[in-house]
Amino acid sequence: MHKYLKSIGFSHYQKRSDIHNLLEQLQVENRHRAIFVPMENGEKFWEIRAEVDKNIGICMSGYVDERGEFIREIYFPYGFSEEMSIHSSCTVQRHIDNEQYSGMLEDGRLGMSLIFRVSNVAKYLEKRRNNLSVQIDGVGLFAWTDKATILLPVQKTKEQINIARERSVKRTLLMNALRNDMEEVIEQLSMEEMEIYSNATRRLETEDLYSIVDNSFIPHGVECDIYLLLGEIVHIEEKRNALTMEELYDLTVECNHIFFHLGVLKQSLRGEPAVGRRIKAKIWLQGNLHFSDEN
Repeated sequence: MHKYLKSIGFSHYQKRSDIHNLLEQLQVENRHRAIFVPMENGEKFWEIRAEVDKNIGICMSGYVDERGEFIREIYFPYGFSEEMSIHSSCTVQRHIDNEQYSGMLEDGRLGMSLIFRVSNVAKYLEKRRNNLSVQIDGVGLFAWTDKATILLPVQKTKEQINIARERSVKRTLLMNALRNDMEEVIEQLSMEEMEIYSNATRRLETEDLYSIVDNSFIPHGVECDIYLLLGEIVHIEEKRNALTMEELYDLTVECNHIFFHLGVLKQSLRGEPAVGRRIKAKIWLQGNLHFSDEN
């Protein structure tokens, strides 16, 4: 069972048999939406998206057997981000055990490789199969969480905001230059990290951790697309699952100057969300690939 199925409004589906019946129903009702892609081994890959509200739903995929039956292998809750979160080239790689793909972005704002589940696999396979360009111009990121907590914002003056922005731009430039393995850049970044650590350690004696750390994006656990997030809410949209009538939030969150969507069930959110407040959560990250020839 997919851990984040309840995040999209299916919290009452606990048994495998119930989920199986749900997927069968959605697959039949949305069969006319199927996208087919012939594969090199002669099989035909299919993908069906069953929307439960605007830009969110369940994505199912598999292959068509010799009798023309749809054999379902994968399902997951998807969210589509119309905005592009990151304008950058992206590396895409197939999973070993199934026809699913992960993407990897390099972005100096985070200071690490960002790995996510590709949510529009059929389009990617279709382009590759038809020998069309699969050059990626950027990615629209969408994350799901099964529980989250709202935190108050850190109060800042205009001067502090400008200083933080300048530091972020400077750090991004340094992280991008680091790819060239410049010794002076490595030394400068090391000194900066030591200064940040020293200041944080000193402030922790009299301040709370979340008044020092404004936002963060940290890999969590052994799965490469799971992260611990602390970010600022910049937009709130309420949605409702058309099948279960459960309500959820589609939040636009900013973290390290990267904007993406975050889906969370209302009853799984601790606190009242508001623009300017922060959200803390463990998230599963997926991304919608934007191809260069579509712009």
